Order: sequence, then C-alpha cells, then structure tokens
Amino acid sequence: LGLDLSDRDEKNASVYIVGNGVFEEGHGNWRLQYNILLDRTDSLIRLQGTYSRNPYAFTFGVNASGQVTGLMSTGRSDERAFLYDGTMKNLGNLTSASSWNDSWANAVNGSGNTVGGSFIGSVPANTGLIYVYSRGKTYDMANCLNAADKAVYQGLVAGGRSDSNDLADINASGMIAGPGIGTSKNYNIAGKRAYLLIPVSP
Repeated sequence: LGLDLSDRDEKNASVYIVGNGVFEEGHGNWRLQYNILLDRTDSLIRLQGTYSRNPYAFTFGVNASGQVTGLMSTGRSDERAFLYDGTMKNLGNLTSASSWNDSWANAVNGSGNTVGGSFIGSVPANTGLIYVYSRGKTYDMANCLNAADKAVYQGLVAGGRSDSNDLADINASGMIAGPGIGTSKNYNIAGKRAYLLIPVSP
C-alpha cells in the first residue's frame, strides 16, 4: 500500500512512491520509481534496517530525488530514524538513555533535510529531530529556535502528550509543520492545534 508520493522528478520524468506492504518480491518496505512519460516502473527497491536478526524498516516520506525517510531496526529493541539516499543513513537519536531512545523520520525536502522525532529517555517525552543533509548532522529542534519559542515548544508536552513535539513535514524553504498540541492525555483530537516552526539555526 502506498504511503507517500513525491513531487515530479523533471530530469527523469518520474515520481517516487513509498509504502509498507506487499510488492512483487514479497513483503517489505519499498520505494517505486514510476516513469510518467513511458508509463512504466523503472525501479522497485526494498528498504531494510541494519539489525541482521530482524531487518525491518518503515517508510514514511520521499522527495523528488527519491530520497526516503522512515525508521529502521538497529537492534533487538532499538529503532532509529533513517534517510535513504542510495544507502541507509542512521540519523541517530537525541538521548543517551538506554531505553525510550527510539527515533523516526517523517519527511524529507528537496535538499535532503529531514524531520521527525526522538524519545528523550523518559515517558511521555519526545522532541523534534531535524537532520541537515549538507552538514551530515542531526539536531534537536528545540535548540534551533529562539529562546522564547524554545520555551513554548518544550512546554508542549506539559499536558502529557508524548507526540506533541513530533515534526511532521518540511518544505523547500525549511519551514516545518507539527501535528498539533492539546491538553488531553488521551490520543484524540480534543483541543489540538497545528503549529508552524521556522528554525533560526543551524
């Protein structure tokens, strides 16, 4: 089943589709390159994590160059955000804790800059993850905001919502959308408001 469709790759007259589920070679997490002008599939690849005993991955986003984001297995109970650009790049996480340390990537823009989230070793608590492709480095979103906005951003989980700081999407200008915040501790839409972030650094 397809999960995300890229913008058109003008150079190759292609779009890319990512999904999780069945494709010709079996069950897996995949990226398909479809040639619009020739009405054909040019490539179909399966993405796998680095944990040899159970190398699963989940694909969440793709850009017009075919770069893919998601999460992959890296150990028995460890999941990390990844960016696929021909190889599976482990984007790390934002805590040194031994548990509740998973991370994930939700979207990638045309520059390869990737956003998602990371647990920070406590429950419920997470922060936004941003990977800057040109630097090859992952940052905590809170540290990319000015002081006033950082205080607001870090307070978003005060109501007990562990998903409030998760970053959902990033556009070509680097503007980042979040899924919304609320005061309810339950995973519902009551009182939720989406937000928009404009990083001042890195």
